[in-house]
Amino acid sequence: MLELSKTFAKYLDQYGQQVLFYFLSDRHGAQGPPVEEAILILNTADYCYLTCNQLEEKIKARIDEEFRAKVDLQSQADAFMGIASAAVRILVRQVDVDCEPSWREMRNTPWSKLESVGDQSTYVAELLRHVKGKSAEILKLLYKQQYARAFCDNLVDLMANTYITNIMQSKPISEVGAEQMLLDSYVLKKGFTEIATINDEPGTQPSARYGIYHNGLIVCLP
Repeated sequence: MLELSKTFAKYLDQYGQQVLFYFLSDRHGAQGPPVEEAILILNTADYCYLTCNQLEEKIKARIDEEFRAKVDLQSQADAFMGIASAAVRILVRQVDVDCEPSWREMRNTPWSKLESVGDQSTYVAELLRHVKGKSAEILKLLYKQQYARAFCDNLVDLMANTYITNIMQSKPISEVGAEQMLLDSYVLKKGFTEIATINDEPGTQPSARYGIYHNGLIVCLP
């Protein structure tokens, strides 16, 4: 039984690295796999993670007590959870790629020459359209809440950091330009908060924990 557990560990390692991780990263290069394929890999990795824990428990229940402590499939379980987490980051990257034209428009705006503050900048609506459209597509396919939440958290984190980076690349910024950015950031904050409930019934509010977390996360925006 102990040798059998080691055999399982060997081939679980190979399956995780040579099949799941290969299809997630190496096969498709930097752009990553299509959304449906990334989610298929995520779900498979999640299933394998659960199976590793169950398999370890079943072997320990049947093996002689003196060998029980040597049965260990936790490194394999951790590897599969790592693949699931990587799949979530790939999904976030899919959204980020769609947003690049909007970020480019933001950087090309003459922030030092604005004469007055108007409605939200033109790039804001297009940015939120890309974010919400792609997020809605992805969240429909994420059947486990823990991964949907992880996707939303990682996406908002990336959007906030990217926004700050683009502010730095938009210098010089006049006082009027800063006021316009302040208005834009308010619209973006509201839009990012709505991602978690984008496929829910209209008027559904995100959980209090989600709201508190992301209000704190993006307080650094202007």
